[in-house]
Amino acid sequence: MESIAMRLGIARESASRRISRLLKYRWNGRPIVTARRHREPGPGTWSNNVYTLAPETQLQFGNKERLSG
Repeated sequence: MESIAMRLGIARESASRRISRLLKYRWNGRPIVTARRHREPGPGTWSNNVYTLAPETQLQFGNKERLSG
């Protein structure tokens, strides 16, 4: 969450609230963002979450190249 907050220029808490709202939001009955948690080897250790934008949103995050057209 820290990297998302830093890239958006907002506090971690604000980024967390925004991501939570996006995870709950549905477009045509389908989520536009999903989260996947990864567990690291070892007791009770979690890695970073991976957030995925649904392809039908045609949104991109973190790509330096822009779509032309």
